[in-house]
Amino acid sequence: MPITHTQLTIIISVLCIIIAFFCQVFIKQKKRQVIVILCVILTFICSTMIFARSDNPPIQAMMSENRIIFKKDEIIRFNNIKNITYFEDVELDLSANGYRWDNGIYYSGDAAFNITDDDTTLLSVPKCRAYITYVVKNYIYVYTDKENEKFIFNLETEEATKQFYDKIRSSINQID
Repeated sequence: MPITHTQLTIIISVLCIIIAFFCQVFIKQKKRQVIVILCVILTFICSTMIFARSDNPPIQAMMSENRIIFKKDEIIRFNNIKNITYFEDVELDLSANGYRWDNGIYYSGDAAFNITDDDTTLLSVPKCRAYITYVVKNYIYVYTDKENEKFIFNLETEEATKQFYDKIRSSINQID
């Protein structure tokens, strides 16, 4: 089982504390200061990794009344949707494009992507927000009338993604 970022951060932080303790006891003053400063820097980097993980946890889209909600500040109102497309059993080539979280199972953040079916490119988007579970090969792509507000996402299963898309579609049709 591979080590996660959180586990690595804890291990490095504990090692830094142990090294700092031994520096206080066994090493001369100047070397001690350099080692303690390096330990503080490593601990800061590791704690930043932990906070980045908690700041960008896996997001599951939810639907209420007339909107899709990702996070409290990321809401798509149905009347702002220009187009919504459902892609089933396709390949997604995702490229990180800014702040993100990616643990090999889930991706959350800014991205550029290409959706392909065999060798045919179905859609290419240079910038959007992505909330992707990698094991699910179905995707919902939404873009709105707001400038650069594009989203690609899926849910935990193919069936849940399809059902979510159908619910959005029927809700949008009721508004029109």
